[in-house]
Amino acid sequence: MYNIILSEYASEQLVEIKRHLSNSSLDIASRIADEIAQFAVERLSSFPLSGPKVFENLNYRNIFKHSYRIIYRVAEKEVYVISIVHSHQDIEKIMGELQVLQK
Repeated sequence: MYNIILSEYASEQLVEIKRHLSNSSLDIASRIADEIAQFAVERLSSFPLSGPKVFENLNYRNIFKHSYRIIYRVAEKEVYVISIVHSHQDIEKIMGELQVLQK
């Protein structure tokens, strides 16, 4: 089993997802945010290499839950969840921003 480490940035994004969805329903917003987090932990702790690489030249992978892309990287026996974004967002822009944050 791999340890899952949720970055501060990804944690903030989950809070933002919940806040955004709560405009419709707080119950639904909480359920979706919880399902995204639970899915990431369950899937990545057992199958960390199951998500395809975001770009072939990077060590980032991604999986999807609902309409959200969970971007992560694997190192040794740990999976670092770097970002959680809506799947319609520009992935090239997101990866550029993540490269800056990781420096």
